Amino acid sequence: MIVSLVEYQNQFGKLDKFSDTEQDIIISKLKALLILNEASGVICRGGNYLLRVVSRYATCGRYYSKMNTVKRHASLYSKDALALIGSPNAKFEAEHPFPIAAQWSFISNNTGFGYDQLYQKLARLPIIVVTETEHTELSQIDRDAPSFLEPWERYEKAGIEIVQRLAEDSA
Repeated sequence: MIVSLVEYQNQFGKLDKFSDTEQDIIISKLKALLILNEASGVICRGGNYLLRVVSRYATCGRYYSKMNTVKRHASLYSKDALALIGSPNAKFEAEHPFPIAAQWSFISNNTGFGYDQLYQKLARLPIIVVTETEHTELSQIDRDAPSFLEPWERYEKAGIEIVQRLAEDSA
């Protein structure tokens, strides 16, 4: 099913969907991100990892490090990636509509907000499963753009259609 990405985004951004323990984990990661930004203001390996943890919690309901697990729990796919589910040689990527570098830039340029606002911003842009080829195309678009594009503009520019995986689609 083709989805309205704006409507899909509005389903996210609420920490209360997690247990108290999971909320504590997410909040600690967000607070660490804000401290890292305050200390250095530049992206670092630790900040990159923390952003990935938060985006996977927001997308999958918990942190998964393996792509196969992320693929099973994500609900947004490119149309091509969804068509390749079950293909033994297909290669997938967990694509961030709001690239990690853009996320860090946003954090650096918007001081003064708390972890809850940061989570809402990051959670509204869940991971999208794309093919390895599509990921390469999106990365090239990011490199060629003079500034960060709006998240959904990237997919439009690459000609990638985003669909919502239904329960009956096997991942």
